[in-house]
Amino acid sequence: MFHAIGRFSYRFRWLVIAFWVLLFAGGLVATPFLGNVLQGGGFSNADSSSDRAAALIEDKLALGRSNLVIVFHSDTLDVRSKEYQALEAQALAGLTPETIPYLTDVQTYASTGGDQLVSQDGKSSVAVLNFDAADAEVQTHVALVRDTVTAGLTSDALTAYVTGGPAVDADMSDLSMRDLRTVELFALPVALAALLVVFGTLVAAALPVLAGGVAVSVTLGIVYLLAKTANMSIFVMNVATLLGLALAIDYALLIVARFREELAGGATVGDAVVKCTERAGRSVFFSGLAVAIGILGLLFFPFPSLRSIGTGGAIVAFFSVAVSLTLMPAMLGVLGPRINAVRVVPHRPAHESRFWRGWTSFLTRRPWVVMVVSLLLILAVTVPVLHLKLDMPSATALPSTVESRAGYD
Repeated sequence: MFHAIGRFSYRFRWLVIAFWVLLFAGGLVATPFLGNVLQGGGFSNADSSSDRAAALIEDKLALGRSNLVIVFHSDTLDVRSKEYQALEAQALAGLTPETIPYLTDVQTYASTGGDQLVSQDGKSSVAVLNFDAADAEVQTHVALVRDTVTAGLTSDALTAYVTGGPAVDADMSDLSMRDLRTVELFALPVALAALLVVFGTLVAAALPVLAGGVAVSVTLGIVYLLAKTANMSIFVMNVATLLGLALAIDYALLIVARFREELAGGATVGDAVVKCTERAGRSVFFSGLAVAIGILGLLFFPFPSLRSIGTGGAIVAFFSVAVSLTLMPAMLGVLGPRINAVRVVPHRPAHESRFWRGWTSFLTRRPWVVMVVSLLLILAVTVPVLHLKLDMPSATALPSTVESRAGYD
């Protein structure tokens, strides 16, 4: 099978490249809009006691299916003073069912007289916004709520923070998009630098990085389409990016390295493409299959976010393998001996390296000693797991400067 894939990729190399260029372009177009369709949260289970309690609260106490909380604070005014309440009312004046989708009512100390809405020092209060919609829907309107409140704050004497579950989810989504751009900015150049050390030439080093970019971009495009019809977690984007870069770069590295070895051994370009796909491609395929099977285990968890992460991880594993088995051979068929062009650093093949030959000889002479030492090192690294404290993502996972975290604090 892998022989046939290699032969096909070489024979129709320009067609294969054009196909992946179209998929890559589609992914690039869709990625900027991911933040609009992916959702935060997704760590609730309808069968859990907490979710059943929330359903009872909604049904019996009419508090709405979802809530936002606006925390007001003043260093100079008392919550119960007329001036404070006037400023608070002015800030909330624009929040009506006509201007904010799904909003049912707003509860404040002034409207309810509830002392639980006032801090002990009398300097802070909360306004509870009740919505007749799920958290995921309310999350899309958090920015509108914040803009409306900001527009209503006409005095520096009062500060407002919009927080609550949907606001935390919205901020996590924004930060995830920002983190994705950071990954793209730093991870790819670092990977390229490492590959330059491995291969020595710019062309050979650039191919695995290209494979990683294509696999991640296409995956994010597919995730965008899935998120239009199903609930997909914002964390899919980060997991798919990090996992995709790791897998695709690693797999493409194997293909490129084997191709160069075949060329160095005197094979023609066509034969080298077929042989590297047939031999290294087999390892790539079964490695990707193992990764996909492992991460699909997340589908058995009862949380939508984990299920969507499992789905996204399996998709990026698939495209990492597909890129390495088709696009890389096609690119190698086009480049041929030019794969060794633009030498940047001195390089010697691994089988000619005195260091690697010596290291391999040492390992094979003392296999049991190496195995025991390796296991001890692994155990030492895993000791912190004994003190690991697990928790679901909440406002505390956000930086203290983010509005929803500041309001929570």
